[in-house]
Amino acid sequence: MTAFFQMLFKIFAAAGLAILAYCALYVLNALRIAICAYLRRPIRRYYKTLSAREGFVPRQKIPAAADIVLIATEDVSFPRHHGFSIPSILCAMRENRSRRFRKADKWGGSCITQQLVKNLYLYPKKTYTRKLAELFLSVWIELRISKRQILELYFNIVYYGKSLYGIGPAARHYMDARPCDLSMNQLISLICILPNPDRYHPLDHPELFQKAREITLRRLEKYRCITAEYAQELAAMPWNADSGSHELTVVQSFLTKNPCYRENLTNTAPKYVAFHQDGPQGLMLHSVGCARSDPSVFLKLWNCKRFDDACVHAFIDANDGAVYQTLPWTFRAWHCGGAGNNTHIGVEMCESESIRYISGAEFEVLDPDAARQHARRAYEAAVKLFASLCRSYHLPGSAIISHREGCALGVASDHKDPEHLWEGLGLDCSMDRFRADVMAQAEAAPLHVISGPPHKTKYPLWKRIRGFLLGT
Repeated sequence: MTAFFQMLFKIFAAAGLAILAYCALYVLNALRIAICAYLRRPIRRYYKTLSAREGFVPRQKIPAAADIVLIATEDVSFPRHHGFSIPSILCAMRENRSRRFRKADKWGGSCITQQLVKNLYLYPKKTYTRKLAELFLSVWIELRISKRQILELYFNIVYYGKSLYGIGPAARHYMDARPCDLSMNQLISLICILPNPDRYHPLDHPELFQKAREITLRRLEKYRCITAEYAQELAAMPWNADSGSHELTVVQSFLTKNPCYRENLTNTAPKYVAFHQDGPQGLMLHSVGCARSDPSVFLKLWNCKRFDDACVHAFIDANDGAVYQTLPWTFRAWHCGGAGNNTHIGVEMCESESIRYISGAEFEVLDPDAARQHARRAYEAAVKLFASLCRSYHLPGSAIISHREGCALGVASDHKDPEHLWEGLGLDCSMDRFRADVMAQAEAAPLHVISGPPHKTKYPLWKRIRGFLLGT
């Protein structure tokens, strides 16, 4: 009997070793495919090649609202994960098990990075080998390029149906517009077809397209990117209609590593406590004083434990007018270097790359049309943001000042912004006109605030696995 059990043990051991060897060879084969695909086109060099192609839409010309819609629709954990999402994979496995899809229709649980990898490096056929190679490449690419670059590449290579690749050709074909001019309604209509562009084509299959659009609207409402009222308003619009100018995109990019953010969490000094409890008593408008039309450099540089020079509540992108909120509105910021820090919200408008500073507030204009266009777009977005804040905190127009006016009042450091920018560009803008425009906007119909990117509540992994196993 002992000899029988020994032989049985050897059989199971041999079978186990054979299975392990097979799994190891399977993994090594997937790794080989990933390495061979990547070595031919390293992502950083490939990114430069793609971005130099004619028709490539740079990041600055893709609205921030497009990121919000895409993340809410395709991959809500994109801002947090590192190339793959275990909850999404478990959810896909559960759906495939419960619905018994055909192989061609099975869900893969791919995140945005994995979809990018499949389109750039691999083949569309659904196999486990491809899926594993995709996973290896996704993790590596997340280490090599930024999230912004991943989204930029995704929007430029993804398929939109009718042999259209990239958001530029798709915007021209479907909306007869440039990507930077697309409204929220139009972005939703473009992005909702991405899971299956031929099946959800708005002209060929209007019923299926409408269902996909409704699902996208529900997801945006679920993750609080838009309000229920605005979702209903968008649902009633024609799919390619411009949803108007009463939209304000606010992207939460809190500088959690900045000393100013940390001080607001721990400092019990009266000036911090008063700002937290009473809220702002006024609003102060700034401009960055350098040729940067989008705030990505500031967000990266300022979100550091060592950066204690300054911190504001928000930046305004001069390309699409998106607001990047860097501090909660009830936090005390270090924006004007004076007593205004204790009472005012500080907002920085980005400036065009078409200007070059010479010294101090003096600059020369390289491309007047581009510089004025950037300045006007930032101005219009600032009007919307300040109107929204005035409504929220019941502030009068007299509570709005510029950095220059703050200096004259003795509550800010000696800066000339933002009037120096308007004067240097020859724009008919002033703080008196700005205050009047803000009050007119505040008294008009409320703005539709588009917020994001959305974040899922973090649950422990063991809870997700238990839910998958129990089918709950």
